[in-house]
Amino acid sequence: MSDVARPAPQLDFGSSEGAPSVSTRTIRSNLLNLDFAVLILLRALMAFVLVVLFVAINYQVWQLIVQAFESDVELLRAKVIQPDQRLVTDKVLITLITATAVEVAVCIAAVVRYLFPGKPRNPETSGSGSGSGTGA
Repeated sequence: MSDVARPAPQLDFGSSEGAPSVSTRTIRSNLLNLDFAVLILLRALMAFVLVVLFVAINYQVWQLIVQAFESDVELLRAKVIQPDQRLVTDKVLITLITATAVEVAVCIAAVVRYLFPGKPRNPETSGSGSGSGTGA
């Protein structure tokens, strides 16, 4: 092999006025499209993760309720406890189900607001009134 110097490729830096050339505009457009596609893909992936998380958490709570109910049934059959001494009462069920639903909903809402922001609010139209809130 010989050490022959190859000429450097010519780079297009735009016109003499400083405006980008057509090839530069095309590259920028392709990069913006790629950035947008990656953003959409990441958001879709995060939405999928949230759905899986929601299903997994609810499944675990359901399994906890089932195990507690089975142990109640065993203790009642063995006459170790009376019916009014059960572990799983209607209040326990309502509390567990409601707490799980609220926690998951709040977490998902927070993450979704971050991942899928809405239109930016205009400070002039949002809020009530135009004062600083001190009132008179």
